[in-house]
Amino acid sequence: MFADVVLPLPLSETFTYAVPASMQSALAIGCRVIVPFGKRKYYTAIVLKIHHDAPQRGVSLKDIHSLIDSVPLVNENQLKLWEWVSFYYLSPLGDVYKAAFPSKLRMESETMVSALVGHATDEKGLRPKEKQIIDLLNEHDLPVKISEIAVRLKIVNVLPTVYSLAEKGLVVIHESIQSKFAPKTETHIFLPKKLSPQSASHAIGKAKKQQLLYEQITGLFAASEADSFSRKEIMALTGASASVLNGLLQKNVLRQATVEIGRLGDGAARVTRAPHTLNE
Repeated sequence: MFADVVLPLPLSETFTYAVPASMQSALAIGCRVIVPFGKRKYYTAIVLKIHHDAPQRGVSLKDIHSLIDSVPLVNENQLKLWEWVSFYYLSPLGDVYKAAFPSKLRMESETMVSALVGHATDEKGLRPKEKQIIDLLNEHDLPVKISEIAVRLKIVNVLPTVYSLAEKGLVVIHESIQSKFAPKTETHIFLPKKLSPQSASHAIGKAKKQQLLYEQITGLFAASEADSFSRKEIMALTGASASVLNGLLQKNVLRQATVEIGRLGDGAARVTRAPHTLNE
């Protein structure tokens, strides 16, 4: 059995996948499935057609990885409407699918997720992979790409687990909006939330330059209300070399992330320091 699916990409054509035997009795047109596309990416696709037309000799099809829905989320009349919209407005079918579905229902490898802030998680009710993901997200102040979660936790396809967490209300899915406006960004340094001074000292070991720089950086954070400093600021204020700073990052006693700072002048820029107190 084979299935033609619509991917949430700006493509007009559908793509054919083999349906595993364990899935054949449950699969239906309009259901969401998770499929591999490219070398390492996974997408939430919609089944448009189910058939038994074998591919040409020598063509190897990938299998559908998993079935999300027990009943179709989109009916056949809606799918016909999608095809009409695609034809009438000369718009790729994948774009029509993206416009019709909110991001939380069509997650992909590039989707950004974060843990739900202020929500007490009952770890007893979580499967091991779910707990791993929640622990990883809690270490980050900013949303994390699903593809990064997969790499960090060494999980080939993490989408089904993220869907499970979303259904339990434990993660937030962030809509990715494409724009011609390119935001100005810079690299910022953060202190990990759950790292104690003792653990940091143990991780640094006998590297004296790294230990000195770590003490300087923690001093900067202690004297400021900032939650991060730009990498340039850190190096300028401490006089440290890039190699020493990179050493601390490799030992995970510091965290580095790209931060949008805006292009609209000082009023839109990210504030990274507490204001100086004026002398009387």
